[in-house]
Amino acid sequence: MPAPLVLWRLTDGKPGHGRQSEGLVNALATRLPITALDVDVQGLRTLANTLPRPDLVVGCGRQCQIPLWRAGRRFSARTVYLMRPQLPIRCFDLCLIPRHDGVPERDGVIITDGPLNTITNADESRAPFGMILIGGPSKHFAWDPEGLRQAVAKITGDQTLRWELANSRRTPELTSHQLGDLVNDNVRFFDHHRTDSDWLPSRLQRAQTVWVSQDSMSMVYEALSGGAQVGVLPVPTRRPGRVVNAINDLVKRGLIDYYRPDRGPAPSTARRLPLNESGRCAELIIERWLRP
Repeated sequence: MPAPLVLWRLTDGKPGHGRQSEGLVNALATRLPITALDVDVQGLRTLANTLPRPDLVVGCGRQCQIPLWRAGRRFSARTVYLMRPQLPIRCFDLCLIPRHDGVPERDGVIITDGPLNTITNADESRAPFGMILIGGPSKHFAWDPEGLRQAVAKITGDQTLRWELANSRRTPELTSHQLGDLVNDNVRFFDHHRTDSDWLPSRLQRAQTVWVSQDSMSMVYEALSGGAQVGVLPVPTRRPGRVVNAINDLVKRGLIDYYRPDRGPAPSTARRLPLNESGRCAELIIERWLRP
């Protein structure tokens, strides 16, 4: 038996970055024997000499860039960065860059449909419930709490599905209160303060229908990875940009649908195979470097 691949996953403490690198590491671990170690970039210099020498180092987030580059050079390890880097792309052996960042595919770059995530093995025995996931204002999007409330009330008025509403850390308090006011025998509200990190992935793998507020790109791609019919609830845009363009591209490709009050509670998109970008990238890495 070959010795397990020693993999360092550099972390910066940000949950969104952590889910991306965790998705890749999990996908690699299902395909070949690895010893995976999580290493906080703040303590890397202290810990580096006490850890097994890495064969592969992965990281996501700006704070991980220079430590990732240094670890690759110091230990002659392969390096994978899971975002568009600020450093030159050639500083890393491979960069996994979302399509909406507008970087052309070339040597050392794999273009992905959105950021990677930990959602895998979508359950085809779908439960009769739908989800509505609400984000919040950002530098790309303003907010329309009353418009969202009306859309959510219209969708959840459908009695053929049970509905689960969930907010996020960016959701304004007023919007969270409005979501809570819609709770009834057919509608439940889940506050992000009272759910753990496994709750959303486990529900997305079983939901038939998922609506996501337009500002929440990561949740859109997580919903697509879960394999449900996916739609977006429009919110006002502050300015055109890559996030807005990415949503429009997904609509044009027929992967998601915009909410319209004159339609039913489900997006008009057809059921499709779930995205599995973490698995696809893991296969490409193995084929490139690790296949005997």
